[in-house]
Amino acid sequence: MSLEAFFTLFNLFLTLVLVVLLTFVLLKSQHNEVAKISLILLMFSRVLLQLLLYLKAFTDFLIHWSMFYRSSFPLQLLNPVLVYFYIVSLCDPEFRFKNIRWYHSIPFLIGVVWYLRGRPYSPENIEIDLYFRTLTSFFVMIPYLWGSFTIVKNVTSLAEDQRSSLVELHLPWLKFLLIICYLTLGLTFLDIIAGPQINFYIFRGIITNLGLIGLIYFGLQSSELFKIRKLSLPAEKDVVPPNPEELKKLSEKLQKILRERKLYLRPQIRLSEVAEEMGIKSYKLSEVISQGLQTNFYNLMNDLRVEHVIQLMRDPTKNHISLLGLSLDSGFNSKSVFNEYFRKKTGTTPSLFRAEISKESELTKPDV
Repeated sequence: MSLEAFFTLFNLFLTLVLVVLLTFVLLKSQHNEVAKISLILLMFSRVLLQLLLYLKAFTDFLIHWSMFYRSSFPLQLLNPVLVYFYIVSLCDPEFRFKNIRWYHSIPFLIGVVWYLRGRPYSPENIEIDLYFRTLTSFFVMIPYLWGSFTIVKNVTSLAEDQRSSLVELHLPWLKFLLIICYLTLGLTFLDIIAGPQINFYIFRGIITNLGLIGLIYFGLQSSELFKIRKLSLPAEKDVVPPNPEELKKLSEKLQKILRERKLYLRPQIRLSEVAEEMGIKSYKLSEVISQGLQTNFYNLMNDLRVEHVIQLMRDPTKNHISLLGLSLDSGFNSKSVFNEYFRKKTGTTPSLFRAEISKESELTKPDV
């Protein structure tokens, strides 16, 4: 068996595993209509493409049924569009097919035209045709990946303005999905550079399938992983921008309330709750944080949580508590978020920071 044939079989096997996992996703999660149909079409496209590669490698079926050989290309060009729709529908549960613009059908129509007018299958022209398909797919992927990245970035920014914890939003799922898409885009580019004589598309499919399988397998451990909760923009806007004196007073009041009442110790506290404590509107508090303190709600809360963790580390009566226990006592509800944010704030890991505090305590301990 040739190397190409082996990887073709392996890729077909991975695709079947992916289909099984995606079926569980569709049964388990509460997607909206756009997300469900996008997943179904993606699943169908992957199976069809891998089946065609199998038929190409092991049979002469495509020589006699060349129209079947070209049938996967419309869906192949539609894949980046479907990923984009899926991400949009997760970030906005109210997104519906009626919201879709007509120009999103252009990639699919290009594939249909090629399907109707393309050359018949033959061993002589298949590599050139596959190269053309790869080149076209590359240019279709770029704008949709950029659009997906922009959406996830905006959702993250909006969430950080309103929430002190992003764990329940499962944004890493979307970011990991984008990473897989970027890897696919990079491999597609290498496929173009390598030319039609090198079958790079086989390896591209394997990496894509392995990434999706791993992501979905671990994602099935959480029933809410594939459902992003809708974020809402503040309902009101200031007509008159706040003056510097007002910003300063409200900023000082905010920091005093946060520290005295220790609101940051609530893991899921939101902007609206703090605004209620201060007796002002949410949009006003958002302006105070962004303009007066030059930060966002997420960073403000987690800065205070890190300060609280450090205070607990310096308390000898807390030496028996683990780092995870200290982080939970300080308002963090995720070990990974705690470690990442602590390192961002202090430049070192929690364990190393605690070890340094222990050394300082030993040095300052009086001799008996």
